[in-house]
Amino acid sequence: MQWFSGNFYYVAAGSVLGPVAVGGIKAAQNIIGVTHILFQAMENFAPSGAAREFASGNIRSLSKYLSRLTILGVFATSAIALIAWCFPSFLLTLLYGSGFGEYAFVLRWFSVIYIFAFLSMPLNIGLRAIEITMPLFYSLFYVSIFSIVAAYPLVTSHGLNGAMFGMLITKVGVVVIMFFSLRFHISNLKPEI
Repeated sequence: MQWFSGNFYYVAAGSVLGPVAVGGIKAAQNIIGVTHILFQAMENFAPSGAAREFASGNIRSLSKYLSRLTILGVFATSAIALIAWCFPSFLLTLLYGSGFGEYAFVLRWFSVIYIFAFLSMPLNIGLRAIEITMPLFYSLFYVSIFSIVAAYPLVTSHGLNGAMFGMLITKVGVVVIMFFSLRFHISNLKPEI
């Protein structure tokens, strides 16, 4: 389901717009993909840290930990995204050649998409820490259904902008579903003093 939730737009773009368009998308994504270093690093310490906070403290300790993690991560991701947003043509041309400068708008889309990609991580970690993982499944299920239904119409009617909009909606959808699920489940847990 995770594959269908975002990657289906690549298939739609490739079949409607051709392989060159997919190459432009991947080139832009590779630049903003520097954020994956942060994401992978966080996966190494944050889940165990969140579980430790929840087990040794209480729900308030977990909430504070997730808040700190979110603030630091959004700051770091936004710093990278801001550079990509401000210099998209330069970065694409520098790394891939002059033919890729026309995909600057795609890099700008990814600058926003990756902020939401990061925001899903602390929510995911929080839900796993309190051992409620069904919302993770539901979030991917619903956005996968949306992607399967919407990808081809979005790409057909709006080209690469449609594909990028669809990718953004999937990331926002995952964040919204997990945020409200985590908030609901945390409010139902008894805070210990």
